[in-house]
Amino acid sequence: MAYFAMGMALHSDGSYEDVLALISDGLSWAQRTDDSARLANKAA
Repeated sequence: MAYFAMGMALHSDGSYEDVLALISDGLSWAQRTDDSARLANKAA
C-alpha cells in the first residue's frame, strides 16, 4: 500500500489504474529469470 501511495504522489497526473499498472510492470520485471547469467563451474 505504501508503494501505491508513493506512486500516486510521483505520478499525480495519471489515474490510479495507470499507477497500479506501472507498479505491477515493475514487479513482473523484478521477478523475471535470466537464464543467461549463470555461475561458473569446474567445466567452465
